Amino acid sequence: MGNYNTIKAATTCSRCGERAVYGIQCSYGAHADGCLETLSVGDSYRTAPGHHPYPTEDVAGLADCHLCGLDFGVRVKLVTGTIREVTPEPDALGAAPDGHLTAPIECPECRTRGETQIELYRAWETTNLRLGSVYRTTLPVQGHRIRGRATCQYCRHVFVAAVSLSGDVLSSVAVDPNQSEFRQDVHDTAPAYEGGISLSRGSGRPR
Repeated sequence: MGNYNTIKAATTCSRCGERAVYGIQCSYGAHADGCLETLSVGDSYRTAPGHHPYPTEDVAGLADCHLCGLDFGVRVKLVTGTIREVTPEPDALGAAPDGHLTAPIECPECRTRGETQIELYRAWETTNLRLGSVYRTTLPVQGHRIRGRATCQYCRHVFVAAVSLSGDVLSSVAVDPNQSEFRQDVHDTAPAYEGGISLSRGSGRPR
């Protein structure tokens, strides 16, 4: 994530369900000059010059689990520049997949359809899956849909895939309309700020 602040807070690993105090890496508004901080819930979150000084945003964080050793996404809630809450963000795509699904999908870049390996981030253990496989997770899947990182075998384009479940069975796969590796309403970088107006779509709402 590049330069990042560290937020020490209790939350639950979305991979294995372990609840503990984690050091959450959060690059939102981090100072490029190396003036980085270790913070807790309730602390003020200072942003670098050029970014909103008192943001109200849901921003992206990343933590490493002490138990399973995998990374998982965290949603950090900022209210007028103060850290109010941290919660697991199970739709975030980490660096270390714990499952692989091979399924036919059309690449959005080269438009070639073929068997594609999709990295998944919610399984109990590393396993090779196909459509029709049972997908066992520690934490429940909300909305009967999970996200994964796919790589086209022809042009090597990397994109986000949406995998649907019927009960606990992997049933279908499609290109996710939201290609952010965090959910659409979570920032992974800070928007530019000038004269008290957010330049992130001008609304002040999370992207």
